[in-house]
Amino acid sequence: MLNRTKSGRTGTILLVFSLAFILLLSFFTLQELAPVSAERIAGCKENIADLEADKANADTEEEISAIDEDIKYYNNYIAERENRSKYFIIAIAIVVFVLLFGYAYQKIAKAYFMTQLTALCILTTIGFSFKIIHSFNQNDVLYLALSVAAAIAAYVIVRRMPKMNNIMFYLLVAAVALLLIVNAVFAETIKGAKCWIRFGEGGPTIQVSEFIKALLVLIGAYSYQKQIRVVVYYFTSLVACVAYLAFKDLGSAIVFFA
Repeated sequence: MLNRTKSGRTGTILLVFSLAFILLLSFFTLQELAPVSAERIAGCKENIADLEADKANADTEEEISAIDEDIKYYNNYIAERENRSKYFIIAIAIVVFVLLFGYAYQKIAKAYFMTQLTALCILTTIGFSFKIIHSFNQNDVLYLALSVAAAIAAYVIVRRMPKMNNIMFYLLVAAVALLLIVNAVFAETIKGAKCWIRFGEGGPTIQVSEFIKALLVLIGAYSYQKQIRVVVYYFTSLVACVAYLAFKDLGSAIVFFA
């Protein structure tokens, strides 16, 4: 009872500290971002004005088309800059929600993971604070939301691992095979590697290999209870390794081989 009380107090202290750190860092990040964004937006508007003048003096359709493309680029950049703070605030709100939800859930589930969760949320906020200087848009919020959903799903699966039967084990193996097929059929080649699936024209992309890595961790964790599962685990990893060598994604192939 004493240890549980002590863990609860430690969790509360970590929660307060991490919330204060996240909110203060976010506030100062937004304060620093505002003048930078204003300066760059003003520069883009000046460039657009110059391009409009050049367009008026252009002689050919090719020149006009090239200038229109440049104007479109600067207008998109301005729109992205103006919305950057909004998406950053949404992302931080998700991080805070995860922290509060984890704090409440650990009390209900009688588990303790506040140290890891606090570190994760703080590092995520620091990463966003660096990233927002260069770019931050709806794709970053989408990736964060998907990551949170995947983390919750993984946590639920892991907690049920001792109860997992042969059917669930081989369903995970089948999921790896299905994802490899999805990669082979739908992935597009970017920078020589066929490993990216894009949602819509110009939309966000995902790497199927990241989901396969998570599944192989689960398969490997549960395979050592039975010898046949060890064989299946190694065979599945080998197939994934060979497949991603064929997709020319050497980094993922090395991970699967290891």
